[in-house]
Order: sequence, then structure tokens, then C-alpha cells
Amino acid sequence: MVVSLVGLALAYSACGHIVNAWTTPFADSHARKWVLSQRQHRAEHLRPFHERGLLHKLFGGTGTANNYSWKEEQFEIEVTIMVPPDTNAKDVKFKCSSNGIDLRLAGKEGAVEERILLDGKRTMRGKICVDGTFWSISDSDLSSLPKQYDASMPDSTKRQRQINIVIEKHFVPTSSVGGTLTYDQLTDFDWGGLYPDDEAEVSFRKYEEAEELNVKEYAAKLGVDIDNLDMSKVDKTMFGAGLREKDATASSDAAPASNGFQLNVTQSTLDQLVKSGLAKEIVRQGDGTEYELGTFSDGLERKVFSMLGNDVSIDELRDAGVVSRERLPDMWQKGSVPVEEVPGFRESDEPWRKAGDGIIEDEIVEENAVQSGAKAITDSGDESDLSSSATSEGDDDHSERASKDPIDQLTVTKLKDILRKEGLKVSGNKSELKERLREHVQLLLEDSS
Repeated sequence: MVVSLVGLALAYSACGHIVNAWTTPFADSHARKWVLSQRQHRAEHLRPFHERGLLHKLFGGTGTANNYSWKEEQFEIEVTIMVPPDTNAKDVKFKCSSNGIDLRLAGKEGAVEERILLDGKRTMRGKICVDGTFWSISDSDLSSLPKQYDASMPDSTKRQRQINIVIEKHFVPTSSVGGTLTYDQLTDFDWGGLYPDDEAEVSFRKYEEAEELNVKEYAAKLGVDIDNLDMSKVDKTMFGAGLREKDATASSDAAPASNGFQLNVTQSTLDQLVKSGLAKEIVRQGDGTEYELGTFSDGLERKVFSMLGNDVSIDELRDAGVVSRERLPDMWQKGSVPVEEVPGFRESDEPWRKAGDGIIEDEIVEENAVQSGAKAITDSGDESDLSSSATSEGDDDHSERASKDPIDQLTVTKLKDILRKEGLKVSGNKSELKERLREHVQLLLEDSS
């Protein structure tokens, strides 16, 4: 009757043996199948890049220590440990943590004591992803043995078994948009071994040195000779992008310099950048607020974007002067003035005396009606009467202007400033403000007398 190794491990566990959850050989478990499928998916994803020569293996190496050997790749390290020929899965004790691995062989009654293969108290060079780390036991394979094992070994040595441990290295990605993990450029993927203090126990170590980029050689492959560049064909506008200072020697007919870095890309390129998580489309409102295009939170409001992080509120940006408080675009703010300062603004509180389109009083537009008498005079055709009437009206306006109350010359803004300084109400239209100020002046005159 053939019993699987998993069944044996479960049987020994039921009999009282202390067996770790990872003690069962991973070859028969669903977890190992999942890990292998993930590795296959990663290889299929990177295959087109390898075929096109866009991706090269820059990380990895091999090494041999006293009782183990390893083969390192970018995200994994495979450790091989030789064990006696009669070693079974039930004899293996395996514990894994984020800092190290404890691997032991159980002792046999009256014969062999417990043997430590990897000490769990020793901290490894990097962090370990526990979910992706597994082990298996199998007969030894001469092709995968360290260099000190060769064909001259005795048969007893060749029949040894080996424990293979696949350690998945743990790195924190900077982004995982669209299922693509992106890591920082400073991330060091090479461990260079298992333990940081392994110089005394490691007899062989080989890692490929990182190749320095030869700019001239790389440019030559692209068909560019750096030593013989025609600077007249170089677009120099990109070198001054983002600079606020203007070149004093620039010609007057030169194109105006733009603030910030400008990158001209096609819509298809932008869509690819957004899809891969390398770019975002941000819409900026006139008041300085920004939000991501096409994104909504809770299906109601747009997702607000902050260039300084999600923890920085709009009020903090406004207090720092980064965001404008006014809800007007910058192009309008630069050319905007108060309505009272506009040339030709009519300050009279008697709009019916002047014919026009309208006046603005306290943010209220009042239309002026043209008197019917003006139309009657025009229709009469009597030029002498019209000129004499205009002369008499001009004299009356001049006399009125001379005897006009100085309060009538004040604008709404000035009236409110004076009333506010005197501790009076500032609500109401212009007529009410002037009347309130006149009453206050009259009271002051009576008190002084």
C-alpha cells in the first residue's frame, strides 16, 4: 500500500509529534502549485521583453558554504542542503519567519541527536516572504550539487538525499497599479548570500558585477554620434523648461516662455501611461483645487488630488499660498479691478437723470429707463430747441455738481469703510449707506455744538 508523504506527516502529527505547518513536503500541496503558477505567469509576462532584448537578467549569483549551497535570482533564492540517504519527510522540522529559517533533522532514539541544518536564530540578509517560501525533499541530483561533489564520490554519497528550500525575497513595491509591481530604483535585489556574517563558512561565491552604462556606446547603437552633434538641430527649449527667469538677450519676437515642464505626447501614449500607472490626468479648477479625471469617490464626488499628498488639505495649501483663495481663474484675477474704479462708473444715486444702460449699486444692476420726452424732442426736428435745451441742462448739471454733498461723491466701498470704522452697520444699498452716514455726521455736529 502506497501512502503519500503528506499522509505520513499527518499521521505522525496525530501521534503527538510536533510538526510545523510547513513540515509536509510542498510537492503535493496546493500552495506549491499556486506558487509555481505565479512563477510561470511572471515568466510568461516577461518573455516578450526578453525576446525583444528589452530585459536582461541583472540580478543573481551562486555560492557554496560548508553544509549548503544556493542559487539566487531577482526575487528568489533556492537553497540546497544534503542529508543522509535514509532521511524522510517526517524527519524534517522546518520553521520560517520573516527574518530567518530554522531547519532541523529529528534525532533517532538511542542513535542520533537532533541535527541543526539552518539555525533560526541567525538573521538572514533580507526579509522573507513567508507565504511564498516552501521546501521539498528528493533524491540528490548530481547536476545541482555543489562543486566539491563530483563523479569520484562513493556510491553512498551519491545516494544522499537533498532538501531544496525556495525562499521568496520580500520587497515593498512603490506601486501596484494594474497588477504591475513597480519598485524604487534604489532597491537592492541581490542578497549576496544567506547570512551577513558568512565569510568563514562560504568557500565559493560568484555574482555578476553591475555593468556601467557607456553613454557613447549606447548612443552609437541608436545611430547618434555624441562627439559630432549638430547643435543647430537640437531643441534647446527643453533645457529652460520650468525656469521663471527670462533671458535678457532673447529677441522680442521669440515665443513666450512657459512656466513648468511641458511634455508633448499623443493621446494613445498618454492612455498607455495612465493604464500602466505611470501618469494621471489631473484637472485644475480656477480656485486651484485639483481632482483626478474620470474618478469618483462613492459615485458622487470627484476624487480630489493633492500634489503634496492625501494628508494635506486644501485649507493648508491656501494658507501656504500654494492655492488661490479666489474662485476666479488667474487670467481674470490679473486684469480685474473693483467696479467702483472702472473709468466712467456713474456714482449718482439718481439714475433717472442720466440715460444709459444701467448702474451697479451694491452688486445690484438697475436698468435705467429713457424718458419719453427725449424721444419727443428728437422727433420734433427743431435743432435750435434741442441745442438750447442741451445748453440749459448742461448749466443745471454744472450748478448741481458744484453744490453737491461730498457724501454723494463717495463710492460704496468708501461708504462701507467709513461706516465700519465708526462702528455702524454696513448693510443696504448705496442710498441707505449715504443716509446712514449723513445722520451720523449730523449727530456729531449736534454733539460738538
